[in-house]
Amino acid sequence: MPMKTYSRGSLTDRFWSQVTITPGCWLWTGAKTKFGYGRISLNCKGMRVHRLSYEIHIGIIPENMAVLHKCDVPNCVNPDHLFLGDNAINQKDRKEKGRSAAGESNGRSVLTKIQVERVINMKGIIPQRQLAKMLGVSKSTIGEIHRGKSWRSIK
Repeated sequence: MPMKTYSRGSLTDRFWSQVTITPGCWLWTGAKTKFGYGRISLNCKGMRVHRLSYEIHIGIIPENMAVLHKCDVPNCVNPDHLFLGDNAINQKDRKEKGRSAAGESNGRSVLTKIQVERVINMKGIIPQRQLAKMLGVSKSTIGEIHRGKSWRSIK
């Protein structure tokens, strides 16, 4: 794949100018996303540099495929630490590494872990509608907790 040339050099040159090689990870020292992934501008669009590293060192990324990190270091661009996966593999990898936003770490969560534990302990004692009103959530939220559809990490 021929690399585009810019006034600041080729894309490959721009890539290498912002990489620090350590014994394990190759760390991107340039711009990063709010989640810590390296990014570089290409044709006025942001591109994640671990994907660029994969393309430079391994080859073309098939459509609908993600480039995942074995090392779980977002700004690592070492091709030995990268592998391809579809969305299902990406979600499974996130969950196995404990990076899924669950419970209180989920930005949409209204309840705390302690409140959910109380909801579980009150199952069959206080009606769902009353629990929901007390906590300011819907009856369906309480039902999902009771059925194990949400807050599965708490038993």
